[in-house]
Amino acid sequence: VIEESLVAIRNFDQDSLENIFNKIVKEKGYSCLLEKVLLPFLHNIGKLWHDGDLTTAEEHAATNFIKDYLCVSARSFTSSSSAPKILITTPHGQLHELGATIAAAQARKLGFQVIYLGCSLPSFEIAGAAEKIGARAVILSIIYPLDDPQINFHLRKLRSQLDCAIPIIIGGAHS
Repeated sequence: VIEESLVAIRNFDQDSLENIFNKIVKEKGYSCLLEKVLLPFLHNIGKLWHDGDLTTAEEHAATNFIKDYLCVSARSFTSSSSAPKILITTPHGQLHELGATIAAAQARKLGFQVIYLGCSLPSFEIAGAAEKIGARAVILSIIYPLDDPQINFHLRKLRSQLDCAIPIIIGGAHS
């Protein structure tokens, strides 16, 4: 499946990639797609790009094709108006949002009301939005740059601005 998906990316063939994903969902379920296919596939894409075996255009196509797929497919999961709200984003300086998009899709599937804010938000914006919506948790995706000297500062600042009863859940390749 990973190889088939990689061929679709190299051919800039979003329809084929979506057909591969739809087949997995039908046969093994949405969570399997997210956890057993997309995460390893994205890791592979990143490694291939880093090693120069995938062009930047192909890497961007993969990211955007997958993001499009997740945004559309996760809409089919509805949640009750009384379901807990969670806020998902990336902190300031974190521009790679696909991990956050995957988390949002999985949270929607699990029945949460997801407020997804995209990438690179300052801590005061995250805290303000969480307070305004009554978030039960804040989920952050941290991927790249791995050596961001400001990330700890931004996380400490967020913790100080956010109600201490609201957990901050951090995920990503190197969290």
